Amino acid sequence: GNYSDANIASGPFAAVVSGQGNFANGSASIVAAGLLNSAHGQSSFVGAGFGNVASGSASVVVGGGTSDGLNGNVVLGDGSCIVGGHNNKIATHSSLSTIQGGSLHTTLGE
Repeated sequence: GNYSDANIASGPFAAVVSGQGNFANGSASIVAAGLLNSAHGQSSFVGAGFGNVASGSASVVVGGGTSDGLNGNVVLGDGSCIVGGHNNKIATHSSLSTIQGGSLHTTLGE
C-alpha cells in the first residue's frame, strides 16, 4: 500500500498495541488496534477501526471509521466521544459531546 506499515507511539507514556500505520503522539495516548488511526490529544484513545482521529484532550473514538478511504471518525473537541459508525465528526468548539453511531454526523458546538 501507499501507507506506512509501522505503528508509532511517540508521545510520552503513549502506546500502540497492534494494527498497522497507527500513531499515538499525544501524552498518555493509546491506539489499541486498527489501521491508520491517530491519537493526538493528551490522554486520548482510539479503540479500533480505520482512519479514526482522536485529537481533543481526553477524546475517544471507540471504533468504526471511514467508508470512503478518506476521513474516519474525527474527534477534535476536548472530552468528546464517537462510539462507532462512519465519517462522523465532533468539531473543535464542541467539547463534551457524544455521537453514538451512524454516518456523516457532525457536531459543531458553539
